[in-house]
Amino acid sequence: MKVATLNCNGFRACVRKGFFDWLEGVNPDILCLQEVRFAQEGLVGQFKPADKWHWAQVDAEKAGYSSVAIWSQRKPVAVHRTIGLDWADKEGRVVGMEFDSCIVWSMYFPSGTSGQHRQDLKDDFLKHLTPWMAKHVEGDKAVLICGDVNIAHTALDIFHDKANAKKSGFLPHERQWMTDVVESGWRDALRIVHPTMEIYSWWSNRSKTAREKNVGWRIDYQLMSKKWGAPISVEIPKEPKLSDHAPIIIEYDMALQ
Repeated sequence: MKVATLNCNGFRACVRKGFFDWLEGVNPDILCLQEVRFAQEGLVGQFKPADKWHWAQVDAEKAGYSSVAIWSQRKPVAVHRTIGLDWADKEGRVVGMEFDSCIVWSMYFPSGTSGQHRQDLKDDFLKHLTPWMAKHVEGDKAVLICGDVNIAHTALDIFHDKANAKKSGFLPHERQWMTDVVESGWRDALRIVHPTMEIYSWWSNRSKTAREKNVGWRIDYQLMSKKWGAPISVEIPKEPKLSDHAPIIIEYDMALQ
């Protein structure tokens, strides 16, 4: 099974930059999208994805904000649109597709970079997600969480670790949350394949040379529950430049059933 995840930073812009050509080339079984920022009815009406795709999307109440989606080549048996946190649901932050043997989630964790109020909401999201993830790590079905977590876990996941030690996304308690998640049984798929590689998935648009010089953060993940199949290969292609994020494309030793 091949799973891809991408923070679009706006679906319209992503399409202008070659999204559908890229998608046809990669041809994942499942595609998870974050920051779609484009209502599902508009997407279907304007862009008309190929008939092979089944899709589910949760839009924010605020137009042009957030929104997450999953596209699948296999029809799901169920779609999940909440993890039970009302304000996060209203911001369009989670959507899940359930199949006979597994569940895949696309999640867009809040960012705390705009101020303490947003950091407090981010911390509330992490606190709420902790028991939810503990429940699902050893569930009856294999679970995969894909998306923009807005946390760089270790110094391997950020270019300037010391300079960013007090910034949201690399705060000690956020990094500890990631450590606790891994120690509870969830597995960071990329780190299974590349345990010591310095590799990033996001580069700030504020610097015109950040991507070229690879001054980035790895804040996009695929997190596997204990029953999920082993990752075979991982790609984070910097080209084509679809967004300020790169897609995470992972092939797993399991079938989508």
